[in-house]
Amino acid sequence: MDIELTDKEQKEQELNKFIDDFILDCKNKFDVVPLVSIQYKVNKNFRCIPLSEIIRIVNNQLYVNNSKYFPLGIKTKGRDKVLVLYRYIYYTIARNLSYTLKEIAESVNKNHASVLHGIRQIKNLLETGIYADVTDPYNECTKEINERISGTGSVQPIPKAPTVTQSNVYVT
Repeated sequence: MDIELTDKEQKEQELNKFIDDFILDCKNKFDVVPLVSIQYKVNKNFRCIPLSEIIRIVNNQLYVNNSKYFPLGIKTKGRDKVLVLYRYIYYTIARNLSYTLKEIAESVNKNHASVLHGIRQIKNLLETGIYADVTDPYNECTKEINERISGTGSVQPIPKAPTVTQSNVYVT
């Protein structure tokens, strides 16, 4: 059963084939892999999982790990510490999958500045290890998402949270 492709999908397929051929030629002739071409291809493939699915995965982790009930999951209005933490995890994962700040913000009825703030907060928490409850839910969510996107070929998995050692914990 053949599926008809739209013009946009067909052009994207042709472009991806061209990029693959170009990368192969550069590697064979010059023993060099052009980064710009790979970056374009990876960013396009990273969007193979929709934001609604990422929200579902993060909400599942929220409900599994907490006794509190949030009727709309991470879309629930409120500043409860657990809810905010999981919202920040969602922001970070979606951004790692190359969604724009605006797209992420609109999906949870926030603004782009809130998303940027959340990404910075999670990055800080993961690096310093001050709030240890961040790494487990983050790693569980990324594990499930990586399983979903693992069959797409050239897509790089989302990195796990760094393990905290005594040398990279800073107290201020």
